[in-house]
Amino acid sequence: MLKVSLYTETKPNLAELVSKYFDGATLIQAKGLWKGNLEDSTIIQIVLDRDEVYSQGDDIDKLVQNIISLNNQEAVLVEYQRVESSLVRRIKQNGKEATEVS
Repeated sequence: MLKVSLYTETKPNLAELVSKYFDGATLIQAKGLWKGNLEDSTIIQIVLDRDEVYSQGDDIDKLVQNIISLNNQEAVLVEYQRVESSLVRRIKQNGKEATEVS
């Protein structure tokens, strides 16, 4: 799996922009330092499985370009990390609740 983290200045439309390209993401509020100025920042984390890396890899680039142009950003830091992760979901199985790991 690949975790992509985008570091950008906080703007009110970030969740809306991300949801145009991805079904799920984590937005973490932070403080950032850019050219000596402290600013409110958001870290956008998206985890992609192997198939999604190939099918949605271009969506990362499109999202970054949208953040830069729509939010008038000078730059967005993009960090790629290979990670091991799983998604645990609640499911109903034979009328009982259980969990499923994928």
